[in-house]
Amino acid sequence: MNDQNRSNMIPRGSRDLAGAKCGLRRELEAGLMALYASRGYEEISTPTLEYYELFTACDNAIALDSAYKLIDGDGGILVLRPDLTVPASRLVATRLRDARPPLRLCYSAPVFRRQSRGGVRTELAQSGVELVGAGGIRADAEIILMAADALERAGVKDYKIELGHAGIFKSLAASMNLDEDTYETMRQHIEKKNYAALSALLAGLDGQRAAAAAVMARLPRLFGGREVLAQAGGLIADPAALSVLDYLDRLMSVIESAGLDGQFMVDLGLVQHIDYYTGVVFRGYIGGAGAPVLSGGRYDNLYGRLTSPMPAAGFAVMLDEVADAREKSGGYAVRRPDIMIHYEDGYAGHAREIAGKTDGICMISTFDTVGQSAADARQRGIARLVIIDEQGAREVAV
Repeated sequence: MNDQNRSNMIPRGSRDLAGAKCGLRRELEAGLMALYASRGYEEISTPTLEYYELFTACDNAIALDSAYKLIDGDGGILVLRPDLTVPASRLVATRLRDARPPLRLCYSAPVFRRQSRGGVRTELAQSGVELVGAGGIRADAEIILMAADALERAGVKDYKIELGHAGIFKSLAASMNLDEDTYETMRQHIEKKNYAALSALLAGLDGQRAAAAAVMARLPRLFGGREVLAQAGGLIADPAALSVLDYLDRLMSVIESAGLDGQFMVDLGLVQHIDYYTGVVFRGYIGGAGAPVLSGGRYDNLYGRLTSPMPAAGFAVMLDEVADAREKSGGYAVRRPDIMIHYEDGYAGHAREIAGKTDGICMISTFDTVGQSAADARQRGIARLVIIDEQGAREVAV
């Protein structure tokens, strides 16, 4: 494909938005940022371009093979940010290093990730929060309950949030003495609920590893209501993993007390692909979207790689996915102009004054004659036409 053929195209994985689609996403974004602000979260904005070393310093915080890389004028390697949590941690470690924790931060911005599959977006609009410097069940509850509030504020009612914990998989895997490749392959099989591949991988393990392997084989099937935690407790002997189950049970009690237990499910096979998660993890789903529209969890090890160790948790809402689902469900009414103004020569200032005082959407005609303006109004579905001339302003039926 030559450059001429690309001139009217956009890169694979990106898309244009216009009109109502832009309005819907802007409405979602404004509603979420208003929610965050009402809970004491302060907005932050980080550069679209970050140094590659920021992400390598955070080890496996994000898969850097998916990052778009550039070279700056000094020979430094830059990336289009593939993630917003890591840049937030850099900001906390520098500009906000003297701020008193806990810090409540929020953002709305795109991230960029190269995709090998067609039909997968490379530019992802996200809106999310970071709670930095607070750990424990109350901090986790704040983030999790606000995730539910975020989906409701986005106009979503039929949502479900799956709740898990990184510690269960990590505790079981630690007792199996796995090499790095096997560890990652197993994690992927559990994440994708690929039961056959997981069973085949675990079949060769024997001795002390066999007991942990038997539980690991059940992990992706352990999802449902709060009773799943009791089922898992009957299978798991590892003390660390049992402690995690107890923590999740207490967290579900908080969720129930908030009246949201019907919106939450336990999924012990929820093993996030981003390696920095250390504690509770969760994902949100809504009708009309085939992929998660919200993702988050606890990542207490991240800040120790850049600054003093601090507990941290957060989530991000995928704005485009929510907007698409809302549009499919008919849950967004497109606003149309209410009034068309036609003015004669010399009356532009009067037209501008009336437009500025009119409630709703007011469109000033670009046509020279009243007949042309009226025809344009009819075609646009505008029922009211205001004419401004030497007689003043008057409204006529279209």
